[in-house]
Amino acid sequence: MIITLKTRYASGGRTNWYKIVTGTDSSKSNGYALLGDFVKSGIEVDIPIGAIIVEWIPGGSVNNPTATGYIYRMSADGLIDVADYDYRTQFLSLRDHVTTLITDTPVADNPLAGYSIEELQTEINRKKNRGCLR
Repeated sequence: MIITLKTRYASGGRTNWYKIVTGTDSSKSNGYALLGDFVKSGIEVDIPIGAIIVEWIPGGSVNNPTATGYIYRMSADGLIDVADYDYRTQFLSLRDHVTTLITDTPVADNPLAGYSIEELQTEINRKKNRGCLR
């Protein structure tokens, strides 16, 4: 789905950012644990339905900074707000929640995703035996 993610908030010269998260690294306990691509604010991007997006929003002051991490899932109707966490004190919970969402997200575009490897191999062998495949 094509959407434009906007800069929503700025605090002390810091602005929010978005990342389309494709995986997580459990060995890291900071933002580097979120694998994927950053999305520039203000331009159209094509985000696949089912994708997980994390938004970081700064808060507080320069001397006492805070941040909130929002987790979204892309749907046919736009972004769905899934959860929010204090980015500084609850990052591990945010990371683990994102990991669960990514693991539980079905591959929507692959019609074969619902079949086991054994079922697929049996069908390939059947088609080979009938001369349909080489």
